[in-house]
Formats: sequence, structure tokens, C-alpha cells
Amino acid sequence: LGAVNISQLADNSAVTTEVPLVFDCQAGSQVSLTLSAGLGSVDTHTLLTSRPALGLRFALLNKNAKADLGLGDIGTWPVTDQPLELTLQVTPVSVGTLPEAGSYSAMLLMHITYR
Repeated sequence: LGAVNISQLADNSAVTTEVPLVFDCQAGSQVSLTLSAGLGSVDTHTLLTSRPALGLRFALLNKNAKADLGLGDIGTWPVTDQPLELTLQVTPVSVGTLPEAGSYSAMLLMHITYR
């Protein structure tokens, strides 16, 4: 994730980072994905971080369309003759009050089932 400053959190202009998730699987199979927050969550789309009042809002895209997969939900996608390409978008956000400046960490756990 890139650097973010307090003013970007205050006006919701923090840069969104895109993380490609590419699954090169056999055609006719399917991939199921469940996301869990390692340090807890504010809601189904915002992870807590190690820095109080700083969260990471995420969205999962399938071919640029929002998959609407929240924490604990199971998303399942069929695999065709081309790799399954999902994109995880992550944006730093303030949770309640503005956080103090400093480094942080967060953990998003992905449970992937391939059939």
C-alpha cells in the first residue's frame, strides 16, 4: 500500500491500491473465496489496522464489476478457458476520529477453495 497522510484521510482522498488476484485453473473448475479480517473489522468491508482509528476499506472486482463480497461471505466463480482475474481494491480510511501519524499493519485472510 502506498503512503497516506492525515489530510487525505480527512477529505476521503486517499489513493486506492489495486491488487490483482489471478487464478490459472483448469477450464470447467470453480474457485471459491472467503475473506476474513485478521485484526478485526468495523463492518463487512472495512478492516481494522494496528493503528487506532485507521481502517482499510476493500472491494473485490470481477472483470471490473464489483463482486460485493464482504467479510465472511463466500464468492464462487467458474473458470473458463482463460484465467480467472479478480482485483482486490484497498483504500485507507479514518474510523471515527482521525488517527495519529505513523506506520501500521493489517491482515486480510483469504480462504481459497479450488474444485
